[in-house]
Amino acid sequence: MVESDRSWRLIAQAALVVAQFVALLLLLETQEAPIDGDHYGRQALVMAQIEKSLSTGDLLRAGTYNRAMPPLLFEGPLYQGVVGAITALAGAEALVVARSVNVVLFYATLWTFLALLRALGFGEVRVVFAGVLVCGSPLLLHYQSVPLSDGSAVFCSLIALLGYARLVEGRSSGTGRWAWMALLLGSALAAFVKCTVAIPVAGAVAAHAIGGRRLTRDAARPLLGFVSASAIGLALHLLLRSRVNAGLSIPNESTAWLFGSLGDRFSLATWSALLPSRLELLLPFPAALLSIGGYVVLVIRRGADPARSLLLGWGFACVAYGLVFFPLHVLHAYYQLPFVLPAAACAAALLPARVRAAWRRRAWAAATLSVALVVSATASGKHTLAKLRMPFAATERARGTWLRTSTHERDFLVYLTPMDFDHNDHLLYSARRDGYLLGMGVLERYGLEAFYSIAAGHLFDGAGRPKYRRLCVFAPLNLAPRAAALLREVPQLEVRRNGELGDLYLYPLGP
Repeated sequence: MVESDRSWRLIAQAALVVAQFVALLLLLETQEAPIDGDHYGRQALVMAQIEKSLSTGDLLRAGTYNRAMPPLLFEGPLYQGVVGAITALAGAEALVVARSVNVVLFYATLWTFLALLRALGFGEVRVVFAGVLVCGSPLLLHYQSVPLSDGSAVFCSLIALLGYARLVEGRSSGTGRWAWMALLLGSALAAFVKCTVAIPVAGAVAAHAIGGRRLTRDAARPLLGFVSASAIGLALHLLLRSRVNAGLSIPNESTAWLFGSLGDRFSLATWSALLPSRLELLLPFPAALLSIGGYVVLVIRRGADPARSLLLGWGFACVAYGLVFFPLHVLHAYYQLPFVLPAAACAAALLPARVRAAWRRRAWAAATLSVALVVSATASGKHTLAKLRMPFAATERARGTWLRTSTHERDFLVYLTPMDFDHNDHLLYSARRDGYLLGMGVLERYGLEAFYSIAAGHLFDGAGRPKYRRLCVFAPLNLAPRAAALLREVPQLEVRRNGELGDLYLYPLGP
């Protein structure tokens, strides 16, 4: 029996090692590629903040190339600061460093998650199963290989949850001091970076503390510590943002944008389009369905799992998080990053006892299940991952390269778009030029005089001196004729043409 246990443990460890190696290959596929794929505009925004902070030396007021955007948007710049510091010290390319940091965060998150499951009393078979599923998550593999800060908030919140579990469950081999440090620092940093990402973990902590009458025995102090540290992190975030963004409106941060209407949540068309695609992204199919089944079993069968109350709270908070910020989850897949780990845990909780027993007693069964699990997770995850990494930005990059070579670094670029409101930061990031995105219709309705009055704060200083050499207006090929009609009477106008990309109109701002 001892020999059998040793065999299946070796097989389980091998399965996890192989899954992690395959995940690493998938993470590194795009390591040196330009920004592209799902939500490439948001990726460009983060990279612009990092590059601006490196050039100005001011992380808090780094800004972006798009001068219509405020210096700081929704999250605390912890991730941006770490990437910037490593880039400055190593002298490496900022985009490669940003991706490398997120790859490290992927594995730090995975290993923390496995440690959490063990602290909660999961058997090794379940731990391996959940770990392999996480390694095959298309959502994690894509967004942890691009420059986004959400992964850092997920990791910090998970560190807090692990610290809480070790303090309350008492299964830690480490000291209570380290568990307290993880709990307090992790919860504070998660709330500082992006407080909404920590909502699912907050639900897990609250449910575990209150469930089973733990609150009066073991969990009162850790729960109070989690709440207090989270409140401090959130207060610091709000204070910092109010100072940096003083007098500036944050695009899209309206009640309608954040919460939507009640009718949105009762739209059958929205749910039918949303659920299949999101489930496919969370975990390799059909493991996402297993996670739902596992959660239902935990609800029905009291005492079915040693971590029952924590998993129920974790899952319930995920649902609440999705329903409260429903419009954001419809539009942005990366808001579901906090769902991957509880989904994998619930899927593992559903693993039948007979399968676990067969895995432990029969090495051939363990080997067969391990190979099948890793192969199916890899195949399913890679297929969906390819859809997330579909190229979208090739034309914009070509335009950006041409604009960068055709202008000076101190030129101010106005990028005309067919839409009145466009906050796609990739357009100006690809050119590495400060500027504005301006709807063609706005320019036609209000003319250049109105534009000058809007942009004067960026183009000129308080004494009326120009901050830039020239004002450059780029009109994509389909908008070039309309732009030419508006700009033909501008004096000292120089026009540069590209037969495939569009026209660039340049005129000096100085005397």
